Amino acid sequence: GFKLPKQKQNVASALMNLAARESKSEAMSFALKTVAAVRSITELSTNPLRSAAFVVLKAPDIPSVLVELGYLSNTDDQNLLSSVEWRGEMAEAMAKAIDIYFRRETASAAP
Repeated sequence: GFKLPKQKQNVASALMNLAARESKSEAMSFALKTVAAVRSITELSTNPLRSAAFVVLKAPDIPSVLVELGYLSNTDDQNLLSSVEWRGEMAEAMAKAIDIYFRRETASAAP
């Protein structure tokens, strides 16, 4: 967790809110890059960017995204998920999105 033991409660709460807002913004930035990278590999829903209150997505200090690749109850999705070639392409696309995200982060942190 994110701990601020020496801060007063209202200061700690404000800092936590700022950290959570920044983390959410960074997560959206990464999600946009991921959608752009996988769009050419697979069919996306009309609304590929959604949010949810999953605990793993709510850490105030770590940007996080959840990538849902398909449903096992859908035959077409099952076929894609069973394809070594498709999984490889998807892994490469996600790795590309990660590289682009961190290149941007590294560039913005440079003096």
